[in-house]
Amino acid sequence: MKSKPFVLVSIVLAMLISAMDTTILQTTAPTIAETLGGYKLYGWMFAIYVLFSTVSLPIFGKLADIYGRKKIFSISIILFTIGSLLCGLADSMVELIVYRGIQGLGAGGVSPLTMIIAGDLYSIEKRGKIQGFFSAMWGVSAVIAPLIGGFFVETMSWRWIFFINIPIGIIVLLCLIPYQEHITKDKNPLNYLSAFLFTGSMLAFLMNTITTENLVIYNLIGVIFLVAFIFAENKSDKRFIPIEILKNKNISWMNINGVLIFLSIFSFQSYVPLFMQKVQGISITVSGLVLFGMSAAWMFASVPSGKLIMKYGYRNTIFFGNALLVLSAVMALFMNKDTSFLYIFAILTIQGFAFGLVVTIGTIGSQELAEAHQKGMSTSLHFFARNIGTTFGASIMGMLITSQTDVAQGMHYLNLYMLIAVTAATIISFLASQKLYSHNLQKQ
Repeated sequence: MKSKPFVLVSIVLAMLISAMDTTILQTTAPTIAETLGGYKLYGWMFAIYVLFSTVSLPIFGKLADIYGRKKIFSISIILFTIGSLLCGLADSMVELIVYRGIQGLGAGGVSPLTMIIAGDLYSIEKRGKIQGFFSAMWGVSAVIAPLIGGFFVETMSWRWIFFINIPIGIIVLLCLIPYQEHITKDKNPLNYLSAFLFTGSMLAFLMNTITTENLVIYNLIGVIFLVAFIFAENKSDKRFIPIEILKNKNISWMNINGVLIFLSIFSFQSYVPLFMQKVQGISITVSGLVLFGMSAAWMFASVPSGKLIMKYGYRNTIFFGNALLVLSAVMALFMNKDTSFLYIFAILTIQGFAFGLVVTIGTIGSQELAEAHQKGMSTSLHFFARNIGTTFGASIMGMLITSQTDVAQGMHYLNLYMLIAVTAATIISFLASQKLYSHNLQKQ
């Protein structure tokens, strides 16, 4: 297919701006809050993006199965680009938060659809290399996004951290023009009632991760919407979440493993620089460099993942990744103020390699084990499961850090939680797989 190189550029650039948007704001947010006022709303700059990008994942996956990847991916990029433009033009914190929500909606389609399109274009063996590119984009963004953010704030304006997305978004759309997709589409229309009830339920439950007020009300709303969603799904022959995906034991197992592993350990990387700065007295630059090992190892592990699947199967390779995560958690338990840079670097490198396996193989499995007309929804649900785990895991770890008298003590309890949780997650996944996992690679 002659359009492949253009499509690859399109989806890789889309992943880059999506990844950068989650990191560049961290360095510029204080300046933005000072300029626009409204420090009380500071956290919502991040929270609204996470909320909308998470809950929109299944909707974009379903729409991609119905209308095709190209149309829905284009809409996602347009939403993200328009949201970026509006964020750059915002004159108040309230406006910025609303526009960040629009950005988040677009991001909810960008992240899974890049993987879905790659799955349509490339074989299992080559898929790992492509996802290695995606992993590299996250690594690149982790390094350059703070630098770019600082440059714009010091020399131009914080508004350019959003405006920079506009020309890149246009390039993404132009490179997508020659793409001619050949897929099996889902003939069942979107069940709007079920989609609304599901989204409302998840939004209510996710409020547990960003506030401590009115949680009883939010959870009650979440339960009511969830019960109504289940009732609506049972009464309709046009389900929002296809029953075939729910009954696919192999996909279900991968989603269970994904949410448990990400709940247990993924957010650890976010608190390591804090520990190094506050406890060990290491500079911001050096504490940021320790994350490079994770990014590089993630990319390195992604490349051979397709071949590992064909040789050892989904289950064995995912459990190897789980075992490495347990090992890293054991190592993290011995961290203290005298721990060397190389020791912490090794922990994150092991984690990066493990996540490179778990994430890549889980993504490929969610596509290859689903029906042809349901790959979009299946992939999006897998992303949704991981996002839910990450969001709640970050909330738990943040609580463990802030509830202690100092960062060192908080980090000790965080590491203890991580070890117990990731070990339990691996055991639960292993026991579940004994009953659920029956896929034979020779049948592919």
